[in-house]
Amino acid sequence: MAGFPLLAGFSPGAPIGWRGQRAVSWERFLGAAQAFAARLPRGGYCVNLCEDRLNFMLAYAAALLAGCTSLLPQSRAPDALRELAQSYGGALPVAEEGTVAPSGCLRVEEACWSRGISPAAIPSTSADQQAATLFTSGSTGAPQAHAKSWRSLVAASHAARQGVRLAPGAALLVAVPPQHMWGFEMSVMLPMQSGCAVHPACPLLPGEIVETLAKLPAPRWLVATP
Repeated sequence: MAGFPLLAGFSPGAPIGWRGQRAVSWERFLGAAQAFAARLPRGGYCVNLCEDRLNFMLAYAAALLAGCTSLLPQSRAPDALRELAQSYGGALPVAEEGTVAPSGCLRVEEACWSRGISPAAIPSTSADQQAATLFTSGSTGAPQAHAKSWRSLVAASHAARQGVRLAPGAALLVAVPPQHMWGFEMSVMLPMQSGCAVHPACPLLPGEIVETLAKLPAPRWLVATP
């Protein structure tokens, strides 16, 4: 079955993001994702609750490699997560260490980034795989689910890259959470499909944004809410 590569646009050794002040190469990221994928059930659903954008991307890429659909709820309220678990039987919550999460949660730990080996090649994901299900905020009623195929997500990323003339190697700072539709497209899918690197934080206050931008190498882009 035809597919599209998990990562695209990266030159050897190029960063996909940063952890602290250290750049994380796409090879290291992919090796860690492949190792984490071995801990996930094949098929089914994962609820990605990671707040750090690199941890989120690691869990998301691992889910793709395991054939899982990532559920991306905007609410972390216990009632909302229980309803999600009831609607998607067997959904495995994934969160980073040190955060509040449901029982039985699989953790993305610091040690995850030192596991795995450099990949021999970039794997592909089936174009028709249901890669993610995102949800509306629920401000006007019950949150509505929007399922996205890998084909549609890749196509949207390529269109965004063409629209902003984003070159491989650029740095992205995104002031929108990755579980948000816009934040997911611009801070997860776009870096993975454009060869760019993304900062792990989600700054909201102007001072935080200016300070974080100043630490990123040029060319750098800021993505805010549309």
